Amino acid sequence: MRSIFSENVRNLAKKRKQSLKDIETELGMSKGSLSKLSYHEPGLNTAMKIAEYFGVEIGDLLTAEKPDENKVVCSELKSNAELSELLKNANIKSIKVEYSFTD
Repeated sequence: MRSIFSENVRNLAKKRKQSLKDIETELGMSKGSLSKLSYHEPGLNTAMKIAEYFGVEIGDLLTAEKPDENKVVCSELKSNAELSELLKNANIKSIKVEYSFTD
């Protein structure tokens, strides 16, 4: 039986249409490292590296809930009032804020 962590990594890779081998290469991991996670939980550094790669929290990879399943993405809010209204109407347990600036 595969670990929850392994299943979540495989599902995220599938969403991105990437192979585990490609992800291992991008992360500088040895061949077969991600497949071995089927039977062994990763160390903290490996888990952090994988979570950062996919843009999710480590907890998302360790729970049976699908990563990103309960997250709200707000890309074009025009005011703090819109954000406040969104947060008031949603059952949000945590917020991760990322900024991106374009010219």
